Amino acid sequence: MQLERPTLLLNEAICRRNIQRMVAKTARLGLQFRPHFKTHQSRTIGTWFREAGVKAITVSSVEMGLYFAAAGWQAITLAFPTYPAQMPLINRLAASCQLRLVAESVAELTHLEKRLQHPVELMIKVDVGGQRTGIAPDNTSLLLHLAKQLDRSSKLTFNGFLAHAGHTYRCRTAEQVRSIHEQVILKVGGLRQTFDPSYPGLIYSLGDSPSASLAENFEGIDELRPGVFVFFDWMQLGIGACSYEDMALCMAAPVVALHPDRNEVVIHGGAIHFSKETWTESSGDTHYGPVVLLDDAFQPLQLLEGTFLKKVSQEHGILRTTTETMQRFAPGQWIGVLPVHACLTANLIGSYQTLSGEKIDHFNRQAFI
Repeated sequence: MQLERPTLLLNEAICRRNIQRMVAKTARLGLQFRPHFKTHQSRTIGTWFREAGVKAITVSSVEMGLYFAAAGWQAITLAFPTYPAQMPLINRLAASCQLRLVAESVAELTHLEKRLQHPVELMIKVDVGGQRTGIAPDNTSLLLHLAKQLDRSSKLTFNGFLAHAGHTYRCRTAEQVRSIHEQVILKVGGLRQTFDPSYPGLIYSLGDSPSASLAENFEGIDELRPGVFVFFDWMQLGIGACSYEDMALCMAAPVVALHPDRNEVVIHGGAIHFSKETWTESSGDTHYGPVVLLDDAFQPLQLLEGTFLKKVSQEHGILRTTTETMQRFAPGQWIGVLPVHACLTANLIGSYQTLSGEKIDHFNRQAFI
């Protein structure tokens, strides 16, 4: 196998194993599984989910929904707020699959009711602590108002409540994740007490990989929508949601310059490859990813202690290492960097290559505009 540019290497065996484990866990817990495909954005990887028995998925954009609908996925949740300019694409998507949308305001429901050409399912987005989008679960008056508006709709079927515990990604231990998750379970329980008597059969959907990986108590939850678990990454390792052996991605990048006087190595791999998301170790060391050596077949070897991607500009990446480890680098050598956030790295690179040399497809948004 030859590489010509920075390449995102994918360990297919680990990826498939991660999928199978989450499928088995949700089945054991009696949960519906609707994984978020925004992490991998690949039809090919989607087939690995289908082979594991997955039938319904989540996406983060209308265009991504069209991409997967064209690949045969029929039950798709768009877990992102809608707005009027999207309606032509939303109508295209609703014509091709069983579409589920989310909303958190009267205005959203109104523009959907006026402009939808096909019936869709609708979930109300609730904010269980991430403070991104959604209505507070204890804002009963607004939630009931939206539910009654849905009762009068001819095109929107009230399907339940959708939540994302995004604040688990700010945790640093598994115990912190489990603690937040238990608070989320209590909030969902309060929702059920309010709505179950009048709206039996609603779905209560939760999505975040740390909780999905670490928690066992999903009382009151009907559906899980994790995404990054398919690859895992250094952030998930730092949180405690996975082990080193669970990480399926490694960015291969060539060394282009050495600066022994400051223990720095320059690679072709910058912000356009990794993004600018960082991780801070318990030591206080902030970086864009740890470094591993690659063998002649580009298989990742051991982590290099004290060696991280410390600085990025557009194309350049600067590795900071130790005096001893500096001797292990040479111009033209290919090294590996483990992504801090797999979702963003995969999105920026836009393709994968397996360790056997097979190229794996990735969604191209422009093709669906």
